[in-house]
Amino acid sequence: MPNRSARVGPDPPGDGPVVEPSLSVRVGKVLGIAGSVPPSGQREACHPAARRARTERAVSHPIPSITTFRDAIEAALGLHELYWQAHAVAALDDDGCIVDLLPYAGDHTIDCALDWAHCLVCNDARVASLVLLSAVGDADVRELREADIERFHAARRVFADLAVEVHDWIITNGADVRSMVFSCSTDGGWSAQRQ
Repeated sequence: MPNRSARVGPDPPGDGPVVEPSLSVRVGKVLGIAGSVPPSGQREACHPAARRARTERAVSHPIPSITTFRDAIEAALGLHELYWQAHAVAALDDDGCIVDLLPYAGDHTIDCALDWAHCLVCNDARVASLVLLSAVGDADVRELREADIERFHAARRVFADLAVEVHDWIITNGADVRSMVFSCSTDGGWSAQRQ
């Protein structure tokens, strides 16, 4: 299992050990996102009472943001380009800057990414909103599935109870893109300033 903890930024002076960046850091550098999840042994319990502010992670460049619908589409297409089939949740702060993003590739489902996001939300007070991202290989994304609609609305309800908005779930096969907000929702999502 790869090391899930890594410092991002210039090497400190001295001869310290070389640590391979975590998956989220490596993907993030390609997508222009810097950050990593803490080692699993250092995580607090995943429940709202454990939510607390963390110190800012060291970054070597400004953290980009998802503030528009176009940004969300570009992130989903970038995920598809990297992984062909993967699911991720972009955790955003109040300004739309990406706090963290961890892809789950291969046979994982969006539920794996949502479980991770739940732990992150419970442990990082900076997270104010989420954007779900899915790269589905070459599957047809034009077909709106009832299971996806229910999963999206359930995620919005769960995170709303934690005072975190789920803006959208962007699903792409690299050629076509589906927005669950524009496909099946009548409320929330992309406000006028976020389109």
